[in-house]
Amino acid sequence: MELARVVKDIERERLMGDALLESVDVGLVLIDGAGAYERMNRRHHDFLALAYPEGHRDQAGQVGLVYSADGVMALRRSEIPSSRAVRGEEFDDYRIWVGDDPLTRRALAVSARSVRDDQGVFVGAALAYVDITVLLLALQVQQTFLASVSHELRTPLTPILGHLELLHDLEGPVPEAWASSLKVIERNAARLERLVSDLLLQTQLQSEGIVLDRTETDLAVLALEAVDSASLAATQADVLLTTAAGSGTDTGSKVTCFVDAERTRQVLDNLIANAIKYTDAGGRVTVGCRTEANEMASFVVSDTGIGIAAEDLTRIFTPFYRTSDAVARQASGLGLGLGIVRAIVHAHGGDTHVDSQRGRGTTVRLQLPASHHETAAARPA
Repeated sequence: MELARVVKDIERERLMGDALLESVDVGLVLIDGAGAYERMNRRHHDFLALAYPEGHRDQAGQVGLVYSADGVMALRRSEIPSSRAVRGEEFDDYRIWVGDDPLTRRALAVSARSVRDDQGVFVGAALAYVDITVLLLALQVQQTFLASVSHELRTPLTPILGHLELLHDLEGPVPEAWASSLKVIERNAARLERLVSDLLLQTQLQSEGIVLDRTETDLAVLALEAVDSASLAATQADVLLTTAAGSGTDTGSKVTCFVDAERTRQVLDNLIANAIKYTDAGGRVTVGCRTEANEMASFVVSDTGIGIAAEDLTRIFTPFYRTSDAVARQASGLGLGLGIVRAIVHAHGGDTHVDSQRGRGTTVRLQLPASHHETAAARPA
């Protein structure tokens, strides 16, 4: 009788497990240490039918109609999610496409976790396949729209800025009323050009990544140039913009990095402009850089501004994300600046750190490689 009750309980647990597996709209599969499929739900059967129309042998690592995140490059055996899982790898959001029919193929985000016995020996893995086709198609539409709009906006901007330069070169004094109006036009045209440039760079990040043109560069010189360029904006905002005592900008010593000078200057300009924008009149923005012992150089921008709320810190690098404080202040911008900053820094093999307290200011610290590295392109995730 006791044995019958145990068997009944085991069968009940199996049925409950099967019901749970089939209740989720996620492809689930369990594989053993040798890569054999032990269990999967109906949703995963659907994905396998797309990836292996001629049949699947329930064994990890089979090559089929499985493609990388771009939907074009076929995955090699070693890149198949189940192959990676059998090697003991654990990962999240590994994006693939399955199928080759444009009408039925699906984009999947795959996660894997290893299963180990009480001795720590690998005995299998569990994989989850989430359908993200709608998300990726929406991102593609967004990317195409942004690229189109950005190019269309830049086309009329070029002659506007060009004719403004011609007006400045006119001989004779310009009437005061005209001069004031020209400054307003020039300021807003330049602002629009920055917004369009950010949009274009964002679309490049999403599609092509950033290709770097690295040269040996003195970061201290770039920092001083960025501070000088932003000095007028700081004065107009009644914000004191200074260089940090004891840093390369203050001592005149070199802070040499192997970086893309133009992209790095773009990073500095973005950070300093942000610091000024979110610092109230009477506040201070401090800029410094130095060479560190770990073959890295650091660049720091600190301000005494409004700071960033704790709940916003994890999202400030997300494209188009704007904090509630930025919205409340009606601050200009699209919420792209910090995301671009991090993308450029990461493309260099560097890192970005942000420390901030609401009402107490923000410090952004960047680390960039001080030594020679191969020129590389940062590709989108």
